[in-house]
Amino acid sequence: MTIVLGAYPASPAPDSADFAEFHRLLTGLTRVSGLELPTHHLADPAARAVLAAVCPPTWRHVVTSFPETMLAMAADPVVGLASADETGRQRAVDAARRLADQIADFVARGGTVSRVLLHSAPRGGSAEALDRSLGELATFDWSGARLVIEHCDAAAPDHPAEKGFLGLAEELTVLAKHPEAGMLINWGRSALEGRSVETPLAHLRSAEQAGKLAGLVLSGAAAIDNPFGAAWTDGHLPPAAMEAASLMDAAEMTRCLAELPADALLGLKIRVSGDTDGIEIGERVRRFEQALDLVAQAGDR
Repeated sequence: MTIVLGAYPASPAPDSADFAEFHRLLTGLTRVSGLELPTHHLADPAARAVLAAVCPPTWRHVVTSFPETMLAMAADPVVGLASADETGRQRAVDAARRLADQIADFVARGGTVSRVLLHSAPRGGSAEALDRSLGELATFDWSGARLVIEHCDAAAPDHPAEKGFLGLAEELTVLAKHPEAGMLINWGRSALEGRSVETPLAHLRSAEQAGKLAGLVLSGAAAIDNPFGAAWTDGHLPPAAMEAASLMDAAEMTRCLAELPADALLGLKIRVSGDTDGIEIGERVRRFEQALDLVAQAGDR
């Protein structure tokens, strides 16, 4: 079993002397087949060069636009690929165009990107706007990468949504018009939406039935306050064997992994501590190794 690792929540800053060493240490994790790279790393030419030089040429990375999406929304809440505000939608499309150029530079340096994760922001967005945005993005050169919507928690009738992006059914309806694009389920964000461990499994099955399931990212959530944050927030908790509050235990991982097609992406994205800065980089990598082993054990059941 090989896994794309979302290690960036534990990464030193790109301008840190530890940035290259942290990623060099990650290359020693034998279960890893690539990294989930955030847009702010690819936006930095020096970081792009380090990542291309340090990571094995056989690794196939996934690029996520999530951090940039959330920062853009914090500055202007109408920005997003699914925005009904045309100016806000166009700003998100322009950001995607820049990202495509940054990916091209990374690939020219020897890196490989298999998928680009997009999001149906902003809160209370429009499916029609997302459809238009995907049509425009399909005309960009993504250096061979597939465009994938990563589902985030949508509005719910009985509790406030943390993100409030489009619902899964709306996203799948849009994706049906774009044959080359797919859907990725994030375990923690789906659990957060339904406030239940049943929601990630239901979302996986819905995406598979629609013929759009591109992958699963294992990232934990909790129903109680914990060292990683408040209850029902997107805290990237590790598996329950590493953090007791995490709802993502071995049984839940096994259930979801059993639904995953052989050709789908499997990712793991966690924080290794509620206070990552207080942990030296070697220990951070050791905790990633522990989490990767737990995922592999769940898949072997």
